Amino acid sequence: MATGHAQATRVDIELSGRDGYLELRVKDNGRGITEGEMQATGSLGLLGMRERALLVRGDVSITGERGKGTTVRVFLPSA
Repeated sequence: MATGHAQATRVDIELSGRDGYLELRVKDNGRGITEGEMQATGSLGLLGMRERALLVRGDVSITGERGKGTTVRVFLPSA
C-alpha cells in the first residue's frame, strides 16, 4: 500500500560516518520530488530541515527522480 504524498511503498534508511560527519540517508521508491516542490515557498517541512541542519553546521541534500523516488541526505558534524 502506497502512503503519503510520495506514494512510496518502501523506505530505506542508512546512517554512516565519514570525514568528520554523520550522514543520514533516507530513500523512498515513490513518485520522486520535483524541482518545483523543492523550491515551493510553502514547503515548510523542507525549509525546516535545512534550517535545523544549518544551526549545527550541517547540510541537507534532497534529490528526486521521476518515478524512481526521493533521497534526503542530512550531513551533521560528528564532533
